[in-house]
Amino acid sequence: MASVIIRGTIEGEFTDKLKREYAKALARILIAEYGKETCKKILEELKKDNS
Repeated sequence: MASVIIRGTIEGEFTDKLKREYAKALARILIAEYGKETCKKILEELKKDNS
């Protein structure tokens, strides 16, 4: 799997609602770009890193 670096700057209040909406938008972009299976693998890796 290729390495991907995603960087962004968000100014202002970062509410829980904004976090959810940002996550949904990012998920749609990643799925469109890399496909569902790759995104599932990324999620599994993130879960491992956070346990």
